[in-house]
Amino acid sequence: MEPEFGRFKVINHIEIPKSEMHYDMAVQTVIELDKKYHPFAIYPDRGAGEYQIEMLRKALGDKVKGVFYGSTTEVRDPISRVFEKKSLKPFLVNQTTLMLERGQLRIPHKDISEVIHRQMTNFQVVRVSEKSQEPVYTSEDEHGLDAMIFALYAFIEEYPDLVNTIYRIETARQMGVQKPVHHDPLNAIIQNRLDGNREIEAWDEPGGPPLRKVRVGYAGKKSSQNELGWGRRGQSLGRKPVKRRGF
Repeated sequence: MEPEFGRFKVINHIEIPKSEMHYDMAVQTVIELDKKYHPFAIYPDRGAGEYQIEMLRKALGDKVKGVFYGSTTEVRDPISRVFEKKSLKPFLVNQTTLMLERGQLRIPHKDISEVIHRQMTNFQVVRVSEKSQEPVYTSEDEHGLDAMIFALYAFIEEYPDLVNTIYRIETARQMGVQKPVHHDPLNAIIQNRLDGNREIEAWDEPGGPPLRKVRVGYAGKKSSQNELGWGRRGQSLGRKPVKRRGF
């Protein structure tokens, strides 16, 4: 089994009945859960209002960070390395899907949370927005799933290396000067030709050196009068051109 398998999973799911649902009870429930689990962050939904978030921040401090699905987040493109603004909900849904595909997130068993298991199974894209070209998801029976996605968002924000779906860019802390080195392919070709001539001049094996292909008109070393060298086509050095008679 891979070490990343099942890294994230739901360990507890509590719902307050609608008949008893009011802000003071919700805030008090979160405070009691904080004493039990001591989480590094709490990400409540701002869509339900700002009152409970302010109460939680007074009781628990800066670890409370409200999340609004309708907001945007900046994501660096892995190819262009440019930051782009992305709608938060499609971004978080894609990150959750990626963790599921990699086996990092376990779907809760029905015995642990039948609600989240059902909501994850029924969650789907209803349509694609013509204006933004972004998916629009189901908006019914997904409050437990939203809470789980917000919890994963806390890991994405605070511990991206643990989630390993996006990379945090670290800026350089030291500066230096480096002289650029330019490679000239013509110099390499000339150097290869010179090395080939040296090998022929330094030939010490039995027999003559291997033949080399040369261009027409190439004379090599300067020839003496007794040696024949090739000049212009039809003539040779050391002799006068011979006139031929026609028939």
